[in-house]
Amino acid sequence: MGRGFKEGTSTITQTLFQSSVASPAGANRTKSRTKVFGTPVEIPSDKKIGVSVTFENTGSESIYGMFFVEIFYADSLTDSSGDPETDYNTWMEEWEGFDGYISSTTTMNPGDSWTFVGNDPPPANRWAEGTVIDAGVIVGCVDVSTWEAYFYDSLKITDAVKIIAPTA
Repeated sequence: MGRGFKEGTSTITQTLFQSSVASPAGANRTKSRTKVFGTPVEIPSDKKIGVSVTFENTGSESIYGMFFVEIFYADSLTDSSGDPETDYNTWMEEWEGFDGYISSTTTMNPGDSWTFVGNDPPPANRWAEGTVIDAGVIVGCVDVSTWEAYFYDSLKITDAVKIIAPTA
């Protein structure tokens, strides 16, 4: 069994937004904490906002537990503080839409990279057509012996998604 919960480090390496009902129409978002990624991914208002998040164990020890990814959506999210737990608590107060995934109990070895897809994509019609929304992504792990959550990385993507009119 691995250890390293408090010392664990997992880093978000890619986030992909797409319509969850149509074929993938998203754009890869390579991690950057200071850069605005440019053109938002357009999602029709009659679809849901699908997301997949890839992250890597960048630490030197295996981590054993239930890994989670949480994605917060809002017209405007506070910029990342650099502390994933602080960002989680802040974005929990600001979100207008939410998606997430939690794994079964497993071990993530150093260098392992996993991709999780959100379980419950929010409907795009939660926002008016023309609205451009931010996304905040959190990666962490739950220690199954104590049920304590450890937050390993956070990423704010400014202007991640633009809600557009339904397409034919």
